[in-house]
Amino acid sequence: MRNNASPKRMLELLQATQTGNYPAGTTAEALAEIVLDKTFSACLKNRRFWKAPMVTTALHLAAWEGHLPPGTTAQALINAKDNLGFTALHAAASAGVLPPETTVPQLIQTRGGGGFSALHFVPFARSYFKGVTVKDLINSKSDFGWSALHASAGAGNLLAGTTLHDLMHCKDGFDNPALAELPKEFGYRQMKPVLDATTVSSAAELKELGTFIARWNPAAAALWMANELRRLKSPSEKS
Repeated sequence: MRNNASPKRMLELLQATQTGNYPAGTTAEALAEIVLDKTFSACLKNRRFWKAPMVTTALHLAAWEGHLPPGTTAQALINAKDNLGFTALHAAASAGVLPPETTVPQLIQTRGGGGFSALHFVPFARSYFKGVTVKDLINSKSDFGWSALHASAGAGNLLAGTTLHDLMHCKDGFDNPALAELPKEFGYRQMKPVLDATTVSSAAELKELGTFIARWNPAAAALWMANELRRLKSPSEKS
C-alpha cells in the first residue's frame, strides 16, 4: 500500500472527506495516496454502485461524499482508480461534484469495470453536467451494451429532450430497452416531459408506442394515447 502519511495525518484527512474542512494545502493527489482496504470499504455508507468488496482511495471517498479538496482537477480524479477499475471521476459524477473544467469526452472515455463510463454515473446526481446530450447517453455503452440512457432511466432522472423513441430503441446487448429500467413508481406526471417531447405522426405509430409503454405503465399509456389521438384528429394539427 502507498499510505505514506502518518496515522494521525491519515485520520485528519479522512475526517475532512466527510466535512470538506481540509487542512491547508490538502491536494487531491494526497488523498489518492491514501489507500483504503476492503475492511474499511465495507463500512462505507455510500456503496450504490460497487457490489463487491473493494480497495479504494480517500479521494474516491471524498468524491462520494461530495467534498473534493480545493483545486481538484478532472485529471487527478481520472488518475485515481480502485481495484475494480473505477476512477474517482466516476464517484464525483455520481455525487454531482465534477470539476468545472471536466469535459463530456472525458466522462465518456473514462471507463471502469465492465466498461462503464463516468457518464453512466452522471444521472445519479441531482442535475446533469453541462453539455451532456441525449445522444451522448445513448452512445456511451458498457461492455454488454448497457447505455448511459439505461442508467438515466434506472435513476429516474431523464435528461430534458429524451423521447419515447429514445427509450424504446436504445437497447443493451440482451435486447432490453432503456424504457424497461424506469422505476415502477414512475407515473404519468414524471413521464410527461418525455411524452411531450415525443413526436407522433400517425395513429399507427401512436398505437405502437402506446402498446409498448403499456407493458410498463398501462395508466400512463392510456392517458397519453387519448391525448395524442385527440391531437391527431384536431383540424389545427392537420393544417
